Amino acid sequence: MPQRDIDPITLEVLWSKLQQIPEEMGTHFQRTAFSDIIKYAVDFSTVLTDPNGRLLSQGVYTPGHLGCMLTATKKVLEDHVPPDEWEEGDILVTNDPHLGAGHLPDIFTFEPVFLDDELIGFSVITANHIDVGGGAPGSITVYAHDVYEEGIQIPPVKLYEGGDLDEKLLGTILENSRAPGQVRGDLRAQRGASAVGVEQYRELVAEHGFETFQTYVDEIFHRTEVGLRESISDLPDGSYAFEQEMDSYDGHVPTLRVTITVEDDELTVDWSGTTDQVEGFAVNATRNYTFAYTMFGIKSAINPDIPQTDGSLSPVTVSVPSGSVLNAEHPAPVGARHILSNHIASTMNGALYEANPELVPAAGAQDFGLMAKFTDPETRDQQVHFDGIYGGGGAWHDRDGEPAIAGGPNSANTPVEVVEDNYPVAFHQYQFVPDTGGAGRHRGGSATVREYTITQPAQIQSYSERVERGAYGLDGGRRGAAGRQVRIDDDGETELGPKELFTVESGTRLRTQTPGGGGYGDPEDRAEAAVREDVRNGLVSPEAAATVYGVDVED
Repeated sequence: MPQRDIDPITLEVLWSKLQQIPEEMGTHFQRTAFSDIIKYAVDFSTVLTDPNGRLLSQGVYTPGHLGCMLTATKKVLEDHVPPDEWEEGDILVTNDPHLGAGHLPDIFTFEPVFLDDELIGFSVITANHIDVGGGAPGSITVYAHDVYEEGIQIPPVKLYEGGDLDEKLLGTILENSRAPGQVRGDLRAQRGASAVGVEQYRELVAEHGFETFQTYVDEIFHRTEVGLRESISDLPDGSYAFEQEMDSYDGHVPTLRVTITVEDDELTVDWSGTTDQVEGFAVNATRNYTFAYTMFGIKSAINPDIPQTDGSLSPVTVSVPSGSVLNAEHPAPVGARHILSNHIASTMNGALYEANPELVPAAGAQDFGLMAKFTDPETRDQQVHFDGIYGGGGAWHDRDGEPAIAGGPNSANTPVEVVEDNYPVAFHQYQFVPDTGGAGRHRGGSATVREYTITQPAQIQSYSERVERGAYGLDGGRRGAAGRQVRIDDDGETELGPKELFTVESGTRLRTQTPGGGGYGDPEDRAEAAVREDVRNGLVSPEAAATVYGVDVED
């Protein structure tokens, strides 16, 4: 590599500023957005790229977005709008699941950054918009037969050209949404957040000059690549395989299988042996989404402290069989691809455990998602609400798993007070559930239960995983409790499946219990003091303390 004249202080200041800008973009977006899924669930991501689409820096947001954003701008430049066809004020939008983040609700915006009429980079944001049409609220149509049933498809096209809004294109997008006001407001907020990135990025480059700036960018890419290669070199050479089953669909049980091969400072991830794409259910992932959570699995396990950039790509090769559930071919339905996020990451972890048992946790819960459309019986006005409910994280070799954590998506739940204030919902409980974290020397994180009464007629699409089998444990640790969902109405209690589209009348109660995290190590080796503390905190019952851990708390 050519020798560069790099001042370490300038490098540190510039790199820190580059990382700060996407965070400020995200803060602006979150504070100006209309929908709860962006304001509270934080289901969006922000990045900056250089003029060739190479990722410079990213906000600490959703891995499923960020991993896709490693390559999305490059694809736009190569296949749709080359660098010489951009001008100041353009904003290109798309929700192409095979270019972007894997399903139609995630709408990307790409805005060019110019300095003295020279293209110097892009400000890029993707966000889960609350509804873009399709057969179910929130555009998560689990029983879709193809992508055409899932909502409006937006090919890469300029929503703004030279700063001028294409009103017809915007109108077409909004006409296909159950929540046009929220989508309009969120798209405006997304544009405003992108402008923050454009202005601050331009100021940073102007401060240093583009040529000097690019020299330091190349050094950043080099250092992130070297850092990841050094982390890979710390692993023993060899091949490590793992597989796990998903919940069943129409009698079929999809299996994810991965083989990770380490050779010197390079790592190959091969998903061969994974089940073919699922027909008639939108539980498939696109390759870019699988790539995103594959990179998440690698980075979080062996190289969590060095920020991800384009330099992270060189040491890693990812192979995903075309036509598999992890690389579904168009027009396969992909709306509920999110339920694969935890499975992809935890399958990676299972293989990495064989390389180094201290690198990874046991499996954690897949969060439960509910998309609800409420209809006012008098005005017929509609509201769409997303409720993300999070379960227990897997235990580690040296500590318990965290409860109520969004381990895969890195998003958040909407506070009870906000939900009750804005939607026809009355809460009864939201709390941890005892005896749901997988038993072990270190206990898995506890599940949560969220129960409320719906006070208007509603259509609900639920989607979840780990209902038929709980999250796996490691080193003798036990599985976490499986999740469950119950509808309570005049007919009594009805156990719901992991993926249901159903309607409810006013007065219906829903009780959702998320899965618990897997345990780590033999439960008999858990410290007695820790068991007694769990009982005091309501995380383990006295009965389980005695029968599972051998601790009589009555003594």
